[in-house]
Order: sequence, then structure tokens, then C-alpha cells
Amino acid sequence: MTGHKTLVQGALVDGEVVGLGIRGLPVGTADGQQVRVPGGVPGDQGKFRIIHAGKNVTWARIETLHTPSPHRVEAPCPVLDRCGGCPWQAIDDSYQREQRLETLRAALGDNGQEANWHPWMHGAERTGYRTRALMMARHIGSRLHLGFFESGTNTLVPALPCVAQHPQVNQVMAKTRVILARNRIPTWRDETRPGLLRSVLYRLDPEAGDGLLTLVASQRDELFVKAADALVRIDGVCGVHLNLQPHVGGPAIGAETHHLRGARRQRVRYGDLTLEVGPTAFLQTHHALAQLLVTQVSSWLPDKMTHLLDLYAGVGVFGLALAHRADRVSAVDQHEGAIADLVRNARRLGHAHVRAIAGGLATELGGIIDQDVGGVVLDPPRSGCDPDVLEGLAGLPGRPILVYVSCQPKSLGRDVAHLTTHGGYRVTDVKPIEMFPHTPHLESVVRLARP
Repeated sequence: MTGHKTLVQGALVDGEVVGLGIRGLPVGTADGQQVRVPGGVPGDQGKFRIIHAGKNVTWARIETLHTPSPHRVEAPCPVLDRCGGCPWQAIDDSYQREQRLETLRAALGDNGQEANWHPWMHGAERTGYRTRALMMARHIGSRLHLGFFESGTNTLVPALPCVAQHPQVNQVMAKTRVILARNRIPTWRDETRPGLLRSVLYRLDPEAGDGLLTLVASQRDELFVKAADALVRIDGVCGVHLNLQPHVGGPAIGAETHHLRGARRQRVRYGDLTLEVGPTAFLQTHHALAQLLVTQVSSWLPDKMTHLLDLYAGVGVFGLALAHRADRVSAVDQHEGAIADLVRNARRLGHAHVRAIAGGLATELGGIIDQDVGGVVLDPPRSGCDPDVLEGLAGLPGRPILVYVSCQPKSLGRDVAHLTTHGGYRVTDVKPIEMFPHTPHLESVVRLARP
């Protein structure tokens, strides 16, 4: 800004946290200039240390807090100001929910005005709730660490134990780290220092008390086979797999997975429904709330349907949970591994009327839409629904009920606007879900029907 000196790394300046910016990160002003302040709370005032002064973004850390925000609480995490995982831990619960709800209301706009807004769905525990963990692996000096990347960087912040993770997840990760270190497996940093081990994935069903452990690596190596002999003996590990992600960028989990030891699949319970799923299948991180979400989605669909569509179905949690209420179920997902799990579970549960289709919804939807569709479950990725899917749903005959499970308010608002404008639907119910406490991430479930 004009009239101010450029901030330099290491400088100590007066600062104030003024709001929550992109991806929910606290933002403020330091010496009159905009900065991002991990661990800050809107209303905080004090002395800020500049930790990175980039061309486009400047980062600061609160060195001395003179006037705490009225929304500030004591954060349970000792690395809050460095780890990029849970940036809202120092913000009180009511303010967190207020900010998320404001985002959701703005995204739905006029389409949410006449809807019935239900109370928050949230868990009893504010920490120790994550039952699925993907931790980055990195050597710092000669010591192997598991943790998460610092906001906006590839700098690892060691985070064992992590306060957000279920205690058993932390125990398994800690024992895994010791075994991997003992086997001297080099870690991957970048294309110039490729190494082998990139991250560790563990997914726990707390009711079963165990889960699958997956090592994510740049390539196969006998070191992983040797380590798996010890890893499978960890209490809480029912099977060990190796996932290959050889690319510099892209998703954290690769497309190719190899079984190493123990079980090939794990059992995961959703009330009366038990599924057997592979190591990289997508399941919600907060298992207790995932169970409540299945109940919520079920309660907003008709008791009896001739034809149910489960779109972006994954392993078919919703479609299989509702199979007893539909004469036919069509479940579609482009992930072949997830569909394979769905087919296997439908057969095991005796649901011959469940049809699982592996493919893109844009090409497959036309072949399954018919006049008998009475209910649709939508659970798309953050990017929302494909345009062709929205067109297909807008053109459905009759008065089907749509239940949309969203992890991104912006794409939800866009898709709902299309369905109301072109399909004659109206939003009847909205329920916000606090799937990830202490983060800006917002899950929600919306029911749409025609008048």
C-alpha cells in the first residue's frame, strides 16, 4: 500500500486480524499491509512477526498478543500456527458455525429463503474425531517424521500425535513410523530427490476396532514388502497395501494399489449396514457423523420407490442403505475400484436389484433415467455435478425427490440454481453438517422437490 514500507521476512510490526479469507485462513493487516495469519482470530491485535514476504502473499505469526479477540479460545494443538490442517482451533464454536452458515446461506441465495433450515449436525467430540488419516512422510535430518504441510508450502510439520485424529489412529501411525524408520525407507521430496515413501494412509472403523494401512510410494520396492511383515502385526491393522503415486503433482493417492499382507478389504459399519471396502475407497473422515448422514439422507427420501438413483455413488453407502426401500437401484461412479466394492457388497447382501455402473455420469445417466425414478441421491466431488447430469435431472418426469450431499457451498449453490430454474424443483430442507470441526470446510445436505 502507498505510504508503507515493504514488509520483509523477520520484521516485527503492529498487526490486527480482520477476517477470514481464502480457504478460511485468518487474514489481517501488519503495518497497514495485508497478511495471512495462521492461528489468528478476527479481532486479535498485537505484534506480528513476518515469516514469509512473497511477491503475492505475505505470511505473519502473532508474536505478542496485546488484545485477544472476543472469539478466541485456547487451541488444543501446539502447532496451530504452522500446520495447515485445522486453522480455526483458536476460534470459539459458535463463531465457527456462524461463519460457515453465512457461507451456506450466501451460496443458496434466494433458493434457500423458504426452506426449512434444520439444526447443525455435529459430533460430541471436538478433537479425536478423524477416523481416516493421510499423513505426509518426510525425513528431517536423519529422523523420519509423519505430519502435514505448512499452509501454502511443502514444509512438513511433524504432527504425531495429532489432536484431530482418533486416538487409535495416532497409536497406529506412531507404531508405523517406528517400523518404517527401522527399515530405512527413504522418503520422497521432489523430482530431484525422489526417494520412495510419500505418505501413509490409515482408515479406522472405531466400532470394529481395526482398519487398513496403506503406504503411498513413488514406486514398488522390496523394502515395503519387508516392512509389511511387521506393520500387519500392529494392533488395529487388519491389512497392509502399497499405493503407487509416481507423479510430481496430481492427487495424493495414485490409481494403482497392491496388496501386501493381511486383509484385502475392511469391514465398515453404518448402523445395520456393513460394507467390505478396499484401501483407497472414499469414505467420510468423521465416521460417527457419516453414520448420522446416512440416517438423514434416508429420512428425506420416500419410504417406497420404484427406482432410486445413487449418483456419484462411490462404494454405494446410500444406495445399499436404501436398497430395501426401492424395487430397483441404479448406482453410478467413475471409480472402477469403488464400483467393484459396490458390486461385491450388493451380491453379499443379496441385493440382486442393485445395478452398479462404472463410468462417467455424463455418458451413463441417459441410459438409466426413466419415468419410474422416485428418488435421487447426489454426492458429487467439490466441483459439483457435471452439466449433463443437471440437465438430465432437470428433465426427469414426475415429482422425484432429490437429496444433494455437498462438500462445497459454492458448487452446491450453482447446481441448485440450475435445478430450480430449469427443473422446477424447490429447496425444501437444508441441514448443515460439521464434518470437520475447527476448519472452514462445510458439508451440508439439501432436499429438493417439485411443488
